Amino acid sequence: MSLDPQTLVKLEITLNEVEGILAGLGELPTKTGAFALLMKIRAQAEAQLPKEEPKEEPKEEPKAE
Repeated sequence: MSLDPQTLVKLEITLNEVEGILAGLGELPTKTGAFALLMKIRAQAEAQLPKEEPKEEPKEEPKAE
């Protein structure tokens, strides 16, 4: 049985495991092409994480004169 190498595979791993994989890929030499894979994994992971809402600056009330 031969499989198409372009077949998508979905993995369920923890954020901690993703960070470990990214750290390992980041250690590889540039010529391996690992950086493109690192960026692809990072983008997919970030898309699944809850977005942090920006903190609003407290509004200053006008001072009475």
